[in-house]
Amino acid sequence: MVASSPSPLIGLFAKQDTTVFRTGVLAEIQKKTWKEVQPQSAANGNEVVYLVYPFRRIEAMNAETVDGILRAQVREFGARVTPEDPEYPKVAITNTLLVEEFKSFATTIMILEPERDYASKYTLPEDINIIPYLCVKVIMQTFNNDFEGILQEMLQIPGLYNQQIHAIAFLKKTRVSMKHQSEIYRRYRRKKEEVQKKVVRNVMLQVMYQMIGKDESSKFIDKFNTKLQTLNVPDNVKSVIAEELERLKYIKSFELHTVKTYLEQICSLPWGITSLESYNVQEALKILDEDHYGLDDVKNQVLEAIATMSIKGQMIGKIWCLVGPPGTGKTSFAKSIARALGRKYVRVSVGGLNLTTELKGHRRTYVGAMPGKIIQSLKQVGTQNPVVLIDEIDKMGTGDAQATMLEILDPEQNSAFVDDYLDVPFDLSKVFFILTANDVSHLSAPHLDRLEIININGYLTEEKREIFDRFLVPQAM
Repeated sequence: MVASSPSPLIGLFAKQDTTVFRTGVLAEIQKKTWKEVQPQSAANGNEVVYLVYPFRRIEAMNAETVDGILRAQVREFGARVTPEDPEYPKVAITNTLLVEEFKSFATTIMILEPERDYASKYTLPEDINIIPYLCVKVIMQTFNNDFEGILQEMLQIPGLYNQQIHAIAFLKKTRVSMKHQSEIYRRYRRKKEEVQKKVVRNVMLQVMYQMIGKDESSKFIDKFNTKLQTLNVPDNVKSVIAEELERLKYIKSFELHTVKTYLEQICSLPWGITSLESYNVQEALKILDEDHYGLDDVKNQVLEAIATMSIKGQMIGKIWCLVGPPGTGKTSFAKSIARALGRKYVRVSVGGLNLTTELKGHRRTYVGAMPGKIIQSLKQVGTQNPVVLIDEIDKMGTGDAQATMLEILDPEQNSAFVDDYLDVPFDLSKVFFILTANDVSHLSAPHLDRLEIININGYLTEEKREIFDRFLVPQAM
């Protein structure tokens, strides 16, 4: 839009997309030149370049398009404040605050970005405080190239004082934002350097492990092949071990530990290793009497079962469950039964247990996975036919844990028990399971169907005195 004036003036209005802003500047045309451009950029192959000096804000009114040209009347927008105006003292004070805020901004940006030359760009003239209007103008023109749209935003604010307040707020906000961005970038660079160092270190370690791991894998494979010769491992388990040993030749270094741990666990189980059992009734009675006073009814039940075992040559009947109040000797009696049978003894507490993984282990996909309690107990005693005491069965949680316990105790299923960690069948049919409980009413019907309840009641006062005289006093002497 060209202002209707005989002087070489021009009205300049910014345009965003298809919208022309109503507020612009009145500028004096100081120079006019022609610039050669590509033919498609201008009809005659040249475009006009004006050198202008803006000196006043104007506002367009009654704009309309005539013959394809947008025309409008203009008027001055936002009168200047002179020293004679009543609000000049307020403007002068605000102007001082604006200059100080600009200097703080310039100091901040030069510290945050020292690699860029901001000294000349963000340095104000010494007499900038004298003319408040020029101060706002100089500061906003300084920012126009770095912060798109700020000059147009300032042009649209009426009143010099309002412009000053807006400029101060803009400087403060921009300064804080730049500090935040600088801190974010600083942390990003530090994190990037840490990641790069870690990647380089990991690559170096992988190369080192690859150089060393081949020798370690070969020694490990030879060690396990030798150990397999001494184990009575089923053929299907041998094939699994052979596959894992073959993997050691090709897997990456960080997987070596996982495979080695698995092979060590599977080869440390008592495959085919059993204790020499004893079904001697007289010897069993002698051991039971040595360890416990009284409990004649309980001992008779145990001796009858041992006599039957001596005839059949193996365990028969239901699983024993010792039931009684706390402190009546259920656990110690189970240990005496193990002595009487000539078997090793191990205790597995299931009180409060709710998770199946406690009994059957975690799958190897989990970090730090290990076999469950049952397999760990057999590894601990080193035989395939120990007496395993399942302690406090009545306090075990309901749900999947109880279903897993049924699988462990059922002789029809436990001959091929599969721990989730080992993922190969292991024979539990030779294990002599004994359970203890305080109250069988908490057990499920499927459990009770598989159990033979042996009640162990508390001792009478006379029996306690006899125990004190015959057992406790000699031990204390």
